[in-house]
Amino acid sequence: MKPLRSLPNAAETADLARSLGVFVERPDRSLSPVADALGLALPDREEHTALFVLALPPYGSIYLGPEGRIGGRARGVIAGFWRAVGADPGPEPDHLTALLGLYGSLIDRAEATEPEARRVLAVEAVRALFWEHLVSWLPAYLVAVRAHGGVYARWAELCGRFLVDEARRLGPPAATPIHFRDPGAGPDPRSEEDFLEPLLAPVRSGIVLTRADLATLAQALGLGLRMGERRYALEEMLAHDPRGVLAGLADLATTWVRRLEELDHVLAPVVEHWARRAAATASALRPD
Repeated sequence: MKPLRSLPNAAETADLARSLGVFVERPDRSLSPVADALGLALPDREEHTALFVLALPPYGSIYLGPEGRIGGRARGVIAGFWRAVGADPGPEPDHLTALLGLYGSLIDRAEATEPEARRVLAVEAVRALFWEHLVSWLPAYLVAVRAHGGVYARWAELCGRFLVDEARRLGPPAATPIHFRDPGAGPDPRSEEDFLEPLLAPVRSGIVLTRADLATLAQALGLGLRMGERRYALEEMLAHDPRGVLAGLADLATTWVRRLEELDHVLAPVVEHWARRAAATASALRPD
């Protein structure tokens, strides 16, 4: 692959990355200029809490880690990237606002770096952050945000377009993203292992299973939905109708395959991982 020596429209791209990231923050009046620049309505705090606090927290480690939780191995890997580029990872290096802010900063650094040989390395750092720690989870995450609906669905569309434009500009990744190299086995209810942990770990199952998905499934099956964490709700549902719950989850995984395959082909180097995992999940969960 021929290395990039510069980044066209660098200043505008860096500003857009930072703006998309800042918009994830809790809304107040200070976000009004950002919302105006993006052409978005300013959400209220209830919308923000419903999406980014309760349904889909914007931490890469949830979607990239084999544990499916904030922190863990994925956060450690992302923090290591921050240190490798000479930046302080802080307490939440995998938060989307922080990652997009770092992306903008690395673009600024690349454009200011001389001589050319060092600038090429700086541009490669931009490419590495993009494919390793942003696109590795954001396309699937944005699919889930759009399904959630509301004001942030439009923000998700802008983010998705940004990813596609950047993928075309930067070219494909040099290697398989590190988070995909050993994510762990996918869910299989026929195995002796606990299958709910990999089901709830998106990088292993290929799907982002939200509480809203469980509520829809419970209603379709005429089941109640237990309060609390998704795992406990799933355990209760499975105790009452295991065959129906597994069939419903298999259908949801099949829907995820379709959603992922509809994404722009330029994202294929990472989206294919998610689609394969979702297809395997659908097959494993389908009752015999």
